[in-house]
Amino acid sequence: MSSWVFFGGIIVAVAVVATGALAIWGPENDVEKRRRASAADASAAAADSALTIASADPAPSVLPEPEPAPEAAPEPAPDPAPEPAPTTKGGKKRGGRPRKH
Repeated sequence: MSSWVFFGGIIVAVAVVATGALAIWGPENDVEKRRRASAADASAAAADSALTIASADPAPSVLPEPEPAPEAAPEPAPDPAPEPAPTTKGGKKRGGRPRKH
């Protein structure tokens, strides 16, 4: 019986190692594939931005004057002090069980 448990443990360990290796070196993580895809994306983005720049209006020769800074808002007034909690006659607490003597 214990030999079956031993071999089952070995099979599980091999499966875990194989899954980790596949995650690290698997087909989705192919470095060359990613490098080629990013190069293709970069060239497409460069061509797209070149078209955008060519079709844009020329920049104005005179820059607009900066707007004046807005005035600082006054600081808010501090909150008033809280009123003391209401009490019953003689400052005793309300409710609760009567005290034992």
